Amino acid sequence: YGDKPLDHSTRLVNDLGLDSLDLAEVLVSVEKEFDIEITEQDWERLCTFGDVIACVNKIIAINHSTHHS
Repeated sequence: YGDKPLDHSTRLVNDLGLDSLDLAEVLVSVEKEFDIEITEQDWERLCTFGDVIACVNKIIAINHSTHHS
């Protein structure tokens, strides 16, 4: 993506040029980094960088409330 900053509207495929293998590698790295599991249904909805951030935040919030209730 070069020197352009990422923002919430940055599209993973159209703007970053990620193919399905690249996208899978990125999402697996995100899962490992945050110790979460992104469901296949969520993967299919991730079109922008903002979608990824929202998904990660949602999963972390769910995991936090599940483990601390």
